[in-house]
Amino acid sequence: MRIGITGLAASGKDTAAEILSELSGIKVVRYAAPLKQAALFVFGSTFDNRDTKEVRVPFYGTALEDRAIEAAIELQHILFRTARERDAFAERFMQIVYPQEELSPREFQQLVGTECARAVSSTVFQEYLTRTHSHAIIPDVRFEEEADVLDWLIVIDRDVPKLNHSSEDFAWNLIQNYRDGFFLEGRDMARDIMYSSSYIRNNGTIQELRTKLEDALKYINWR
Repeated sequence: MRIGITGLAASGKDTAAEILSELSGIKVVRYAAPLKQAALFVFGSTFDNRDTKEVRVPFYGTALEDRAIEAAIELQHILFRTARERDAFAERFMQIVYPQEELSPREFQQLVGTECARAVSSTVFQEYLTRTHSHAIIPDVRFEEEADVLDWLIVIDRDVPKLNHSSEDFAWNLIQNYRDGFFLEGRDMARDIMYSSSYIRNNGTIQELRTKLEDALKYINWR
């Protein structure tokens, strides 16, 4: 079984995933795992720390850029199966990432993931994950295509600001549909996703979140 979690940044997705993994015995796996490995190689072990992941540092003409090229070559072979896709990814990387004067670890992952990899194939990350994991708790569902391969999706809603990036749009639309009562006219949201998802308002303590997740998991196992 693959259970996905979506929500805005800082809404508690990672905490929810850890709780679900403990309750279900299913391992936490991320669509962005290859990107995180690349960012680790490029920026070092502090790349995902709260006080560093948003910090822009010199990139063009530095050792970071050299490591980024090595990481991109590795990603080509991990993510893509055809020479055409690998070449297209490499071309976009050199056009979009390579010239950047400064980059933060988060920006690096967003550019490589969205502007390079997903621009070549919108299903690249879910195809990679489905090839490698038949059971997973996935806390970084950011696009509708990534939800299509799930058995169930949990939508986490918390009062946090929406970032100005396309990777937040899917979660934001789902949250608005849930808040407003489903399927408002003009909303582009697949009904089958809404019918195979649970909505959790994460506005309390971790114990309260755990209780809500226990209830969601009972329903998932019952259906």
